[in-house]
Amino acid sequence: VEKFLKHPKLMSWLYIIMKNTYINQYTRNKRLENYRNEYVSIGYHNEITTNRGENNFIASDIQHALNSLSKDY
Repeated sequence: VEKFLKHPKLMSWLYIIMKNTYINQYTRNKRLENYRNEYVSIGYHNEITTNRGENNFIASDIQHALNSLSKDY
């Protein structure tokens, strides 16, 4: 670590890394923001509802099948 701290190009190297990291993060956030805005602007509305009654029937059928098994299982 000591030899790296004394290297003359260390600060410029770290500066380039930080600059590129910032640019990448900014670009990623901008792209995500554009995607979100487009998604909202197309009028997305979740009109799908869950049929809970069907789930209750399935759970009831499974429970009935488990109860019909012999005690050996």
